[in-house]
Amino acid sequence: FAAVGHQAASFSDNWPEIKSNFTEQMQAIRSQFGLQGVLPQLSTSGDEESGALSKLPVNNDTVIGFVQATLGILGDFFLMLIYVVLMLSEKTRLRQFVLRRMPNDDRGLTHRTLNESLDVAQKYLKGRLILIAVLSVLYGIGFSFGGVSYALLLAVLAAVTSIIPWIGNIFGAAIALAVSFANGDGSTALLTIGITMTVAQMLESYVLTPLIVGDEVNLNPLTVILGVLGLTYVWGPVGALIGIPFLGIMRVVFSHVNGMRDYAFLLGQEKP
Repeated sequence: FAAVGHQAASFSDNWPEIKSNFTEQMQAIRSQFGLQGVLPQLSTSGDEESGALSKLPVNNDTVIGFVQATLGILGDFFLMLIYVVLMLSEKTRLRQFVLRRMPNDDRGLTHRTLNESLDVAQKYLKGRLILIAVLSVLYGIGFSFGGVSYALLLAVLAAVTSIIPWIGNIFGAAIALAVSFANGDGSTALLTIGITMTVAQMLESYVLTPLIVGDEVNLNPLTVILGVLGLTYVWGPVGALIGIPFLGIMRVVFSHVNGMRDYAFLLGQEKP
């Protein structure tokens, strides 16, 4: 935390210089590739900046479409937040409803099933935190060897954004590449970021997530990979985010239902 905080403070102090470097980098690209007529001249002058902005391929329809898409995403997130808050506020009522609907002889078993399902969710969060720590180390080592500025800070940011499947990884890579480019680290640093994140993401998807997160929720690696891919296809990024805890809870439920224990065995890690 001290090291990340130090780099964050340094990044904040050097922000004016970073903006200046970014402008110089863009001007160098214009000159090198002959894009004077494509990329506008970047300047701090108000008149020149207005002229540059007028050359960008942006019109009212583009702006309106972007605003509508952004408001749609924010609206969905706000509704999801309301649903979660309401469900949490009524969690005792929902739990008691499930118990009331069970026959008296099965209420004890139902109570244990609910507790084990809660335990699965907590273990999933624990596994994700461990995975973020491992990714931070991998990113930090790769970025440091490549001479990337603020390597530790960017490594932690990229690892934290990975909690959002697919989109988070792209967002984290974009941040690292933008900061490195603006700071003038050179093509070697940019290439290092791309290679490091590509290799780390392959390890995360096919090795680390099944072994670390899957082990926490008692799911075998095959179930984790196929389950996440399948739920991502059905529900998109949300399916990827909730895929592992969902399968873990289903395994718990199957293990307590007559006729479904074979499916719990198929999903879990018990030895044949």
